[in-house]
Amino acid sequence: MVMRNIVQYRKQAYTKKGLFVYLGTAALKKGYGMCFDLDYLTTTVGELAADAFGARGLKVVEVPSASNNMAFAGVLTQDYPARASGLQLVELYLPGGCAMAAGIIPTTINSTRLTCIVPSALQATALTIANAGLFGRAALPGRGTAISLQTRTNAAATPWAAYYAGEAAYATATGTITCTGAFTYALAGDKVIVLSGDIANAALAGTYYILTRTDANNAIVALTPGGAAFLTLAANGAKLCICVIPAGAPLSLVYLCDGEESGLQEFDVPVSSAVTCPMVGGTTNLLGNVTLAVAHTPPIVDGLFPGMLKLVRLGGTLTTGFYIITPVSLGIAPDGTIAVTVTLAATLGMGLLRWTGQKWDIISVDVAATST
Repeated sequence: MVMRNIVQYRKQAYTKKGLFVYLGTAALKKGYGMCFDLDYLTTTVGELAADAFGARGLKVVEVPSASNNMAFAGVLTQDYPARASGLQLVELYLPGGCAMAAGIIPTTINSTRLTCIVPSALQATALTIANAGLFGRAALPGRGTAISLQTRTNAAATPWAAYYAGEAAYATATGTITCTGAFTYALAGDKVIVLSGDIANAALAGTYYILTRTDANNAIVALTPGGAAFLTLAANGAKLCICVIPAGAPLSLVYLCDGEESGLQEFDVPVSSAVTCPMVGGTTNLLGNVTLAVAHTPPIVDGLFPGMLKLVRLGGTLTTGFYIITPVSLGIAPDGTIAVTVTLAATLGMGLLRWTGQKWDIISVDVAATST
């Protein structure tokens, strides 16, 4: 290769790109992550599950979800409009190279890690699916996690994302979301992304737009830019996990990690006595500051392969009932005893499990969690 202009060459980030097939009809956004559809099939002869159907051989991609979180494909290089029917080519930045990714947290150059988000089973509505593929707080390493190569902070001159876990509340009477400091630099038209809501208001998760910024702690939100205030929640004082981002795509330069799958991450909410299983592998972030009548005891289903990791972490204190992780196949606690559960109760509680091929070993719990 002849190098004609080394100055210009050094100013261009190294990228790896590829073309893939998207069969959905919804619009796609530049900077959002996508996953491979590794179990794609049809009823046509030659395209059944038993056939060596090439379309599932790293060709068809789909929006990230709890069912494809172990197959991260890359990041969209441009916007794609909604279509009446599926089947179009989309271009992705690939792991092992750089990308312009849509992040929702402030970043520090060569320090901050971000991980792609999928909607949880509880929060999986049309509104949350539209947010699938954003990059939030660091989760497990590997494909689907990125290293920030750009410093972006919350400041008046350079407004950026503000991430809050378990601190926001929503008042149905006024359409106001309240969260300390969340709206310090917010303007009308900026996005408010609700990653999860408490059980009575799980369907609130999705994207909204600021109609009016009352002050640094309060803003009235709407479903559409300039629309009427959103007033359909079940109860006042709903606990929400939100982030606030400026109008337009919040893109920044990142390096897309390669290697083992990170499993991506979901945002969920503890639910009294209900069985809502965390996704297999990856990271489950739990909304805190919630009161549970009784403990939430979701089963952690068996892993897919030896060495698979599962991280569950709690963003705020739980009252009355706790979140009790119960592996279907029991493993070993850090002290060498047989571990039946990991109990998360206080802010920043965390449990990290590893699948051995036959059972889940609990390899780490922090000071706010216990294994028994």
